[in-house]
Amino acid sequence: ARDHVTTPSAPRIEEMAMSAAGMTALQQVKQELEQLRAENARLQDKLGKARGLNLQAQRQAEEARTERDRERMRAESLQKSSQQLLRQLKRETARVHGLERQLAAANRGTASRGFAAGVPSMGSGTNMLPREAESSAVSQTLGGGGSSSSSSTVDLGVPI
Repeated sequence: ARDHVTTPSAPRIEEMAMSAAGMTALQQVKQELEQLRAENARLQDKLGKARGLNLQAQRQAEEARTERDRERMRAESLQKSSQQLLRQLKRETARVHGLERQLAAANRGTASRGFAAGVPSMGSGTNMLPREAESSAVSQTLGGGGSSSSSSTVDLGVPI
């Protein structure tokens, strides 16, 4: 009876060895799968962060373009205003030069008729600076008013 002790047969040992090897291989595959899932999650996080940064950069670029356009429009507006003011200054300067020429002609006409030299004061009895006297004389010549007239001709009554 002792001779009849059952020992595993050779094919059964190979099955068990293959089964143990299969379990080890299955565990390795499962472990590799978990590592790949963890790597995938890490890469998904990185991708999400990169997309967020990309959207933020796009928003900043759009804001910069908007600001640049706003500044360009402001600069163009300022340039137009500057040109308009320059044209106005040239017109006013030409007008002043014309009035100065008319004043000089009026003074020559007054001096040639024998009136006293010098510029009369404005009735307050105070002396005026030469420039103020010229303005006063121009105002009186143009119509006696203290306001500047838009008329560019002076009727002196005397041929020049």
